[in-house]
Amino acid sequence: MFWNRKTAWFGTVRAKMCGINAALILVAFLLSFTGIYFFQRDYFFGEMEEKLTIFSNEFEYEYLTGDEEIPGAEVIQAQSADIPDFAVAAIGRHRPGANVVFACQSLTESGEQALTVVTEASGQLYEFMITPSRIKERVLTASLSDRIAGMNEEFNEESYGEDAQRVVFLLVSADGRILAHSRQQPEELGYLAEAVRVQTRKTWLMRYRRGNHAVMALYKRLYDGNVLVIAGSLAEAERNLAYLASILGIVMAFMLLVSLVGSWLLAAMFVDGLNRVKKAAAHIAAGDFGQRVNMGGEGREINELAVVFNDMVDKTEKLLRDIKTVSDDIAHDLRTPLTALRGRAELALTSGDCSALPIQVLDGCDHLLSIINTTLIISQAEAGILPASLEELDLGDVAQQTVDIFQPTAEAQGITLHFTPDHQGRLMRANRTAMQRLLGNLVDNAIKFTPSGGRVDIRITEEGGRLSLVVSDTGCGIKSQDRDMIFKRFYRGDSSRSTSGNGLGLSLVKAIVVASEGTIEVESTPGGGSTFRVVFPVVTPSASQNRFPYEGPSSC
Repeated sequence: MFWNRKTAWFGTVRAKMCGINAALILVAFLLSFTGIYFFQRDYFFGEMEEKLTIFSNEFEYEYLTGDEEIPGAEVIQAQSADIPDFAVAAIGRHRPGANVVFACQSLTESGEQALTVVTEASGQLYEFMITPSRIKERVLTASLSDRIAGMNEEFNEESYGEDAQRVVFLLVSADGRILAHSRQQPEELGYLAEAVRVQTRKTWLMRYRRGNHAVMALYKRLYDGNVLVIAGSLAEAERNLAYLASILGIVMAFMLLVSLVGSWLLAAMFVDGLNRVKKAAAHIAAGDFGQRVNMGGEGREINELAVVFNDMVDKTEKLLRDIKTVSDDIAHDLRTPLTALRGRAELALTSGDCSALPIQVLDGCDHLLSIINTTLIISQAEAGILPASLEELDLGDVAQQTVDIFQPTAEAQGITLHFTPDHQGRLMRANRTAMQRLLGNLVDNAIKFTPSGGRVDIRITEEGGRLSLVVSDTGCGIKSQDRDMIFKRFYRGDSSRSTSGNGLGLSLVKAIVVASEGTIEVESTPGGGSTFRVVFPVVTPSASQNRFPYEGPSSC
């Protein structure tokens, strides 16, 4: 059970945010740590290599001449081809065929630029001091044994340090024998001489691991085949690197801890917003549709989620309320015709006269089907399930056809039905049957509630680039308390209860207008007539995507 809870915790947003953030911090820090560590390592090793190079140049000069290194001299680590041409020519005049074995640049006491060159010819060493104004030659007469003895003395004088500061010096023959060495015992330095036997290069660098510390050794092969070895301990460099690694490790652990705590707190802040949505959703799932998600300070995205969630709940609540209302209305309005139909059937059975029953049943079924079909059409329109049979039509033509259909009815009731068309012939893209149904219901209602001698006017105008359809009458009008209710399904005001109908006509009109992205307004004065104004948006023939709600008969 504990393991299940632990596994479930690792699947939470908090755990994942903490893990991902810690992993990113760790990777970034490891990359930085690696760069810093190896940069510092190269710096320490480069510093040691430079130190060993200075020693090797100093002792090479002393090995060749027996003198101390020239102060401030810069050694030329290349072949004679890199020596200035005038110096090569001067040496060639004094010692033809001499080979350059060592060269360095320095300044004389008078400030002149001087070039010191040691050459070898026929086994004899010569030193040339060359300046722009003169050349000075010296014959180096020290024997090999004298040079070895001098180096041994110099090595012992120059030897210093222990462990981290330790630097040792060796002169090794070509076959690996130690000819001169610093104060340490030869057996302690034997490992440095072993590499000489297998190397043929003039200069090379090697690192050894001796005990707890590493050693860097620089090898320089001299003109006579002997090898000068300068080795320095890397203990201090390794200690500094270890210290750096420990500091970086502590910093990394601290940053990981801060990252985990920060990620946990940050995740908690965002999760609080999600928990508010979760709690509200749980209450709503339990049937409490009054719950809403409050705004918080987590950030814009969480607040946008809350807004979208609240909008969804509002629409769901409205939809459920409408479903309940429609269900109640359908149950109420279907009960009356069903009861009447049952009563006629019982009467026919009781009286034994069933001759009129089939007609009565058909009339009742037609009435019920009309209610059901109209209700379904309205629901489809409100849900956006609309057919795509659109066409370019002149609303004036539709209005004229409607007037032609209702003109006989109006005349029979003594009502004047008048149509004022839009002479510009504005076209709109719409479903013709939908427009016929819309106009049919508006005109039918106007005639139905207008007394004899009254008037019904239909006008189509263009207002600000929008088509306006106006149907007005001089009928009984609509009470102020009924004005907001007339578009609800099955609603019938007091003045309409004595007339035929099922209370769905204006609901269908409103559904068609909404589906067409239009607007509908009602102006009415009790006893002074009513005016319905429908405004349609500007619709170009190529861009219209409106959907109208049905294919069916042209009146309800």
